[in-house]
Amino acid sequence: NNVMGIPLCSILLANTSVTISRVPKIEGLQISGEVTLQGSYFNHFAHRWDPLVETTTLVLDLGKDLKEDCTKARVYLRNPVNVNLTHALLRLCAHETLLADHVTSASRSLAPYMILNRCG
Repeated sequence: NNVMGIPLCSILLANTSVTISRVPKIEGLQISGEVTLQGSYFNHFAHRWDPLVETTTLVLDLGKDLKEDCTKARVYLRNPVNVNLTHALLRLCAHETLLADHVTSASRSLAPYMILNRCG
């Protein structure tokens, strides 16, 4: 978060699914999963969220091949990944306070952004 409490970036993970199936004699165990993801950054010049990585779906297929006694993995994106590099983002990434080495403490923050773990 910056001094106004606005995060630097936001990553959205949605539509997560996992399927586990057993195919006897030939392939053994198969695991398939997919997740939809999107990344945004806060554009301080326009005072709005702008897309950094447009919505895409990541797919993972794992399978145990009993004939060859090996595990096969395949990871791919269902659609192209579009990354938006704007002047506002490049200026933000090159900002002197992000490039400098800052120390944060509980009582005082010297950096414009800090990482908060709200996962537990």
